[in-house]
Amino acid sequence: MRSIAEKITTRTAIPNNSTEVGFVNQTTEPVYKMLSIGTSIPGSGLADSLIAQYRDVIAADYAYVFLERNLRLGMAALDKNYTLQQSQREQANQVRQRAQAMLTQLSQEKNLLYQKVGSFRAVSNHLEQLERQLRSSMPQHVMDMLGQQAAYLSQ
Repeated sequence: MRSIAEKITTRTAIPNNSTEVGFVNQTTEPVYKMLSIGTSIPGSGLADSLIAQYRDVIAADYAYVFLERNLRLGMAALDKNYTLQQSQREQANQVRQRAQAMLTQLSQEKNLLYQKVGSFRAVSNHLEQLERQLRSSMPQHVMDMLGQQAAYLSQ
């Protein structure tokens, strides 16, 4: 996240095949938006504060998404058991049950972390509130330029 924040601050392009893009695509949290809001005021330390506040939740979400995708892929492979013998089918069912139990446990642990932070909605609301505060403190000519850019991009 610090690498992404640094690249946003310095306006350095992030290649599509980079680890940063893979990280952002692997999470369901609004990581890029959080970091772009955090870096909008240079030298404020807001990005570091947001990273420190939400790193556990984002890490848990990243791990959950990674493990869930791979466990579901494995479970889908186990569903193709038409050439298995009876003992192999029983073993496949046991593996499927353990994978389902792991998914349930991962989901519960992720929910516990969300409760510590509040919830995903709290994260989103916090980011939206920060963005509104930043926009309200901008000079009018900057707001006008942003409005023109938004109008131009919507055409």
